[in-house]
Amino acid sequence: MKTVDMVVLHAESPQRARQVQPGAGAQRPMIKSILRSGLMPLAFILLALPASAQNPQWDKIDAELSAEKERFMEYDGQLRYDSVAPAFLAHLVQALRDPASFENPWVRLDSQVSIVRSADRMVRFFSWDPLSGGTWHDMHSFAQYRNTAGEVFVQQIDKAEGGENSAYTDSDIFEVHDIDIAGKRHYLTFAYGTHGSGHHHQVAQIFSIEGDRFVRCKTCFADSDDLVEGDLVLEYARIYKAELKYDAQTGLLSYSEIGNLDDEYFRSPTGKMVVLNLVDGQFVRQ
Repeated sequence: MKTVDMVVLHAESPQRARQVQPGAGAQRPMIKSILRSGLMPLAFILLALPASAQNPQWDKIDAELSAEKERFMEYDGQLRYDSVAPAFLAHLVQALRDPASFENPWVRLDSQVSIVRSADRMVRFFSWDPLSGGTWHDMHSFAQYRNTAGEVFVQQIDKAEGGENSAYTDSDIFEVHDIDIAGKRHYLTFAYGTHGSGHHHQVAQIFSIEGDRFVRCKTCFADSDDLVEGDLVLEYARIYKAELKYDAQTGLLSYSEIGNLDDEYFRSPTGKMVVLNLVDGQFVRQ
């Protein structure tokens, strides 16, 4: 699970890929050559290095959080559920609420937590599995975002008790796309999860930053059988793939059509592809 700037390519398992900044690897030989020649002061050389290092304060917090998450499996299920996982959640949210953390690369934590960021760098998503036990994985997902005034906020995305989000939002956000709807920036997210019983699911949601709130759009998908509380939800047997994709060039959203439950209570693809086009603020079937 690696930090990315925009898109993580993902099928049905939450594996991540890190994007490499163009030219980052080519800088070091050039810098070494200049250093040997004595043509550049050390301070300028340090400034020329990729800005991915953490300062000591955030390096310490990063190490603490990574160690806490890594130790989850050392505890029995009940202790992990009652105290260890909630303590990690509280520690992470406390760190994310500090505006200074907004550009922190989380060098260690990104091996324990899925972290994806929008192309405009205004929002970043943190998702992880608290390992609460069983085949139903009740994943956590939080958004850290910055409004137009430069203020930084943190908001829970997965369904909390009494929350309004759909029951399928306890999923790992693995991809985000910046899209414009009615002249306003929105964020299309793809997430992966499972509620057991031989099925898993992918969820597409659309959000926007409204003042200090991160607001889910409940009407951005036209009404269909694939909607759950306004979110696009694709639930299917684990041996199949949803093929959920967004093409930024065409603005088309597509996925494999999922059929009804068969005689063994499994959902499988019909072999057809569903294509949605953004028309007048809604994704509608072509």
